[in-house]
Amino acid sequence: MSARERARRQHDFFFSPRDYLNDPAVLAMGLEARGAYSTLLFAAWDLTEPGVVPENPVALAALARATAEEWERVAGLVKAAFDGSSRPGWWVQKRMVVEHRRQTEWYENAIKSGRRGGRNSSENRKMARLPQGCLEASSTASPASPASPASPASPASPA
Repeated sequence: MSARERARRQHDFFFSPRDYLNDPAVLAMGLEARGAYSTLLFAAWDLTEPGVVPENPVALAALARATAEEWERVAGLVKAAFDGSSRPGWWVQKRMVVEHRRQTEWYENAIKSGRRGGRNSSENRKMARLPQGCLEASSTASPASPASPASPASPASPA
């Protein structure tokens, strides 16, 4: 995977349509509020602290790509989908915070596993290029062993 692809994937997130559509807060929203909420979620994923947005009507409207009037109509319904009390001055989408942490951990583990796997694959390719017989001789006897045919001190075998 290229560096560009890895960078893009860090901005992707898992989304559960079933959970979204069955969320009581979403069920209470009309089309306009659901659109604002969805857009706000998408924007919140890329914030410095994903899932945490400032409780500021101007900033929230901008993140939701809504006009001030549009935001005013839907703000109460959208706020119901966030935790507005655990961090004064902020709206927290708890599920997004948890999912971002899980995805970040998964992504970092995948990179580490890929690097380990890449090293093993690289070593396997190097070993495959060795001439036949080299692996058997080197794996069964150490170079310093007198019985090793590669050892310069090995006695001549009787003919």
